[in-house]
Amino acid sequence: MDAYIKCMISGGRSAIFQLAPTATKILNITNSVGLYIDGIIFKGTTDADGATYREHDLIDIQSGSGFINIERCDFTKYARWGVVGRQLTGGVTTEGIKVLNSKFYDAPNYHASTALQAAVALGSNGEYSYITNNQFYRVPCAVRFTDGANSYFIDKYRDWE
Repeated sequence: MDAYIKCMISGGRSAIFQLAPTATKILNITNSVGLYIDGIIFKGTTDADGATYREHDLIDIQSGSGFINIERCDFTKYARWGVVGRQLTGGVTTEGIKVLNSKFYDAPNYHASTALQAAVALGSNGEYSYITNNQFYRVPCAVRFTDGANSYFIDKYRDWE
């Protein structure tokens, strides 16, 4: 029997996780259930070169993960995706990822080779996810659904805060 431990990463808007110039991700979340990320600033880099820069993501959630909540976080300077969810557990209406009340801004150097660039991407089996009440500023695409069945993206315009 697998035991799941719920975990919370909270920064109170004062913690900054920054991508190293040669890294491709800040957080790589696999086979995790019940993770709550709140108030963290995730910052990519403009210092990386060539393909590495065009391929980095800030949070990659995959391989059987579920019940992942991301709330009140900032995502900036990401080259491909701010948050990507794929191969999630799926099957129940809340098992995907929730991205709520967060800010996605300044995704620099939009390039034709990164045509899939988005603030949030739901890939294969990125199901049952909720993306709502977020702010998007200077990003080429807010949300990209490759699969994301039974997911929703609801956003209403509000001034950038």
